[in-house]
Amino acid sequence: MYKLVVRAKKDSDAARAMVRAFYPQWGIEVCTLKGARTRDKALEALEEVIREDAYVIVLLGREDAKLAALEGETPLNVVFHVIRYSKVRNARIYNLFKELERARAAFRNCTAWRGCSYVFTHKAPPLFECREPAYDVFLGLGRGFKARLEELVGELGDNPLLVRMMGGLHAIYSGPIKVAEVVFPDEGAPRGARLGGSVVDVDEDGLIASNEDVIRTHEAVSLRLLGERGEGADEVLVPVSGGKDSTAALALARKAFGAARLTAVYVDTGVDFPQNREYVEKVAAKLGVRLEVEYADVRGQVRVRGFPTHGPGRWCTALKLEALRRAVRRIAQTSSRPVIVVGDRDAESEARSRRPPARVEDGILTLAPLKQWGTALVQLYLLREGLGLNPLYLAGFYRIGCYICPALRSWELYVMTRDGGLARALRGAPLLDEYLRHRGLGA
Repeated sequence: MYKLVVRAKKDSDAARAMVRAFYPQWGIEVCTLKGARTRDKALEALEEVIREDAYVIVLLGREDAKLAALEGETPLNVVFHVIRYSKVRNARIYNLFKELERARAAFRNCTAWRGCSYVFTHKAPPLFECREPAYDVFLGLGRGFKARLEELVGELGDNPLLVRMMGGLHAIYSGPIKVAEVVFPDEGAPRGARLGGSVVDVDEDGLIASNEDVIRTHEAVSLRLLGERGEGADEVLVPVSGGKDSTAALALARKAFGAARLTAVYVDTGVDFPQNREYVEKVAAKLGVRLEVEYADVRGQVRVRGFPTHGPGRWCTALKLEALRRAVRRIAQTSSRPVIVVGDRDAESEARSRRPPARVEDGILTLAPLKQWGTALVQLYLLREGLGLNPLYLAGFYRIGCYICPALRSWELYVMTRDGGLARALRGAPLLDEYLRHRGLGA
């Protein structure tokens, strides 16, 4: 999935030591530019390394920074990154690791404004500092999402861009201009500030068309991972939640393996947003894949354990994972080579970014084809594939799950209590009023 390129052999020794220490089992291939210092020689060496279905990261020391000008002459799956040391070999391996993380972040966060649309590529001047691994970029798709944002910051154009930063802070762009900031704290109330700037409408179809080459680039890498590592699989299982990532993973698995040996697995907790199961059923039917539903009695256990909380008090996760494992064991018991495809992405959390794209869990090969995708790319991929988005996203949700989830931030709670359609769909939902009081919102 990854190729790491440095200039010379001594640099490659340092790079390999870093890979062994921080990326074991990732299968990262370390290559060199054969000591090249000139444009022509470096391009010649790169031509031997680049393949269209792998992410190629070129790490350069400051003294070779001029070679980064080749960024504009290489394909979309190649990124150049200049570290703060004169040579790669001079950096401690931990510092090399941090630089590689910044380079990887460029693939999913870099955003440019081209014509009248956002383009999610590092091959053009970025709108903001995009090589921060903790950031994520997503689109405010849907009238409900836009309406909720406008309640906080005033008028916005269609399909604004949001950049998730630190501490719940999000920047909002309308066209190429940063027009507002909002803060979505875990507790309390969301708040926003208008910064100025004019309103720009961004067309949804234009977004898909403008990013077609970018989508194809990431899709090619993902399909290669599935095809090569999943070769010979006779049963492919995809855990689905109704979320964008698991849905995109299912769509990729459908392309890589076909429908006949593919099963989507949904865990019903009894306190799921009703939109989740409805969306999962619709997607499974459209893709022509089998859907298995397993039950985890989160709803019943609330009466025994109380509402889940963060940290050790999040007992619901263990119940859901056990239900998923139960379903996997049942479905895979007649399989000689089962494979699980998951929607893990680096942008979700630091813990998930540490997981290799291919790993063995509970004795079964698990593949994560979306690791390097940003949220905006996942959104556009689902639209491009004709699958649409879960209505909760169009209402304003960033992440979805159960309606009593402790991970629901102030923003999701704000949306739940102000979106009329969502409120009607949830009316009478078991435990909901009690949970809202638990979160200090009243019935």
